[in-house]
Amino acid sequence: MNDSRSSILTRRPAAMALLLYIAGILFSLLVDVAYPYPLIIALFSLFGALAFYIRNKADVSSYLTATLIFSLGWYLTALSNDSGPANHISKMTEFAGKTQVAGKIIEEPDYRIDRTFLVVDADSLLVNGTWVSTVGKLRAKIAGTAPSCGYSDYVKISGFLYTPPGPGNPRGFDYGQYLRMREIYAAMSVSRPENIVILARGSSFISNVVTPLRDYLLEKTKSFMAAEEAAVVSGFILGEQQDIPEETREHFRRTGTMHLMAVSGSNVGIVLALFTIPLTLLRVPRKIKVIVLLVTITFFAVLTRLQPSVVRATIMAFVGLIAYGWVRKPDYVNLLCFTGLLMLLWHPLGIFDIGVQLSFAATFALVYALPRALALLAFLNTPHYRWLYWIGIALISTLAAQIAVLPVIAHHFQRLPLLSLFANMPVGFLAALSSMIGIAFYVLSILGGWFSSVMAFPLEFILGLTLRILGFFSSLPYAEIRIASPGWLLMVLYWLLLYFVWEMISRKRFSKRALVAALVILNASIWGRNITKRPDWSLEFLDLGRNRAWLFTIQGRTLGCYDCYDEQDNAENLLIPHLLNHHDGRLEYLMSSTLDSPDVGRLASAFSPIVIDPRHFLPNSPSVDGPERFGAGYLYDDILLADIKVIWDRSDNNVGKGHSLPAIQINVENGTLLLAGWTGMGTTKEHKDSTILLEMPWSAYAQSACLKQIEMLNPRILVFSPDLYSIAAPNERSRLTHSDERLLSTSICGALMLNSVDGAVNIQTMKACK
Repeated sequence: MNDSRSSILTRRPAAMALLLYIAGILFSLLVDVAYPYPLIIALFSLFGALAFYIRNKADVSSYLTATLIFSLGWYLTALSNDSGPANHISKMTEFAGKTQVAGKIIEEPDYRIDRTFLVVDADSLLVNGTWVSTVGKLRAKIAGTAPSCGYSDYVKISGFLYTPPGPGNPRGFDYGQYLRMREIYAAMSVSRPENIVILARGSSFISNVVTPLRDYLLEKTKSFMAAEEAAVVSGFILGEQQDIPEETREHFRRTGTMHLMAVSGSNVGIVLALFTIPLTLLRVPRKIKVIVLLVTITFFAVLTRLQPSVVRATIMAFVGLIAYGWVRKPDYVNLLCFTGLLMLLWHPLGIFDIGVQLSFAATFALVYALPRALALLAFLNTPHYRWLYWIGIALISTLAAQIAVLPVIAHHFQRLPLLSLFANMPVGFLAALSSMIGIAFYVLSILGGWFSSVMAFPLEFILGLTLRILGFFSSLPYAEIRIASPGWLLMVLYWLLLYFVWEMISRKRFSKRALVAALVILNASIWGRNITKRPDWSLEFLDLGRNRAWLFTIQGRTLGCYDCYDEQDNAENLLIPHLLNHHDGRLEYLMSSTLDSPDVGRLASAFSPIVIDPRHFLPNSPSVDGPERFGAGYLYDDILLADIKVIWDRSDNNVGKGHSLPAIQINVENGTLLLAGWTGMGTTKEHKDSTILLEMPWSAYAQSACLKQIEMLNPRILVFSPDLYSIAAPNERSRLTHSDERLLSTSICGALMLNSVDGAVNIQTMKACK
């Protein structure tokens, strides 16, 4: 029987309000409307809701209230995306280049091994030798260790001011969006620490108390424990990760336990427990106890840099403690939704933060599923089987959290940690135990005496055991697999189906609404994919900095070329995710002039393509191991329906360059694609006026042979790519001496793609060419 009272939204106004508010945020991103318009709608909805409520028309008032919440999310998001007044720092980047800026440091400095980041609230900028007033936040990246500056210091910074760039590749890291989520709209690159001048020292609670205390605790940890164990416990408790070895980070990633490195609600719970026990033993009155605990968790949140998961847990603890002070039992799902609403009211773009998404997904699974799981396990809550009861609770809690966050991990990282459930049980337990002992160690370190050294011994032992177990699980085959991102539609479908199944198991309730919503999303996903017109062929150039990669696809099969001149882990971070997300995880052929590169090896291992050595086509070359069918200069395949030719023809410009690249000639029905690895390739006049695209190395730009090729072939599109001799590629179109619409470079426009749909050739770029 359908009991509507058990619906997840029934009698949970905060849950409904959160959904409406999130809908307003997403709508704001889809519709480009200035923020005053949703503000007007919100005001009309507010006054209308009040007027109808006074007239006892509750139904109309509730609909207007829903409109108010929706338009409020729309308005606040549009306001966050607005760059502000004319002198806002985001608009001052038109004076981009070497300049100076003055302002106050508003976040604690982020010190790394080889660089330092400062977030500054700018108030003045040097423009043409004159200081002008400005507003807004910028992030400065300083090469090396910055001078000993701190929160609220007033500084002057000399560096290169620029607008934070967007992603250079599909689904690539969007540095601009990452900063906008923190309401930062400009960035500055500082070449030397000496370019930071402290004009005035600030004085605040954070700079005078919090930062020195954190530094003291970190030093204490390092003095009592080995470096790796000290770094890990600092990550567990304080969220400080800069000293954790990269190998240890990889173990956490492969086992799906990286969330333990982020300070979360469990840490807040441990702090509450450690301080509640002595207050209870001392018989402190309830309301005084609540006040002490509120102050304690607030200080802990500030000490851990107000990370989103801690802020969420702190707000929940605040509401829960206040309810406890007045002897009321809160609805934890409603409380979690209320917490999310408060956080997004303060910062709407925080919904796109990975930490926020992981934290809320895991916490929702716990507060929603755990009470019902306890009811299912009630038969074990007896004196003889109580140990099984607690083991069952631990298993269900871990399983619920892991299942809930899987789509978020898959979406952002294109990875699935298959052993996460098995690894999280022992590692999660040891991490919680380490956090409890570690917090006690920190408290005793502040109090002084020999107690801290006593606590350090078991703490170091437990941390060492944790790292060994972590290394064991990480070393197992298939500890994780790479997958394509599921996309938000499939993620919502996944959660709906989980909800539907859990309702059936725990309450024997058939949720018609969940089933209908799941069917709608499933149909939208299937039909949206099937009705999309697929191109006849496509050619993509990826933006890999100094490395070069292109992918040619026809009839669902892909030939890739990847030349790795600078080891940057591009295969792991860009190429493999791109092939998974945009090529159904398929790569049939891989050509490379740098076959000895580990990055090329990772790419070949991930997709098992036929690897092509271009030296096979070098005239009079020594024998090279490989498939004989790729001799004679042509690549033919019964399935790869394209005429592909490899051309080796050294010109006078390349005398002595034995490792030069060949040219690849691809004949398609629209014309010819010429992918040249060197200058002066031996193409003939037969391709004149039929060349769709001509690619040349950037190092050959403006050479006479290069210009002759361009004049002879007259290609519709001209692309300059990195090669072995490219050092500094252009980052603006104005730097090209032959600048026109047809001339492109990945260093300017990011990744670019040509495709043919019904005979028409289209071109897309990641960024507008400036």
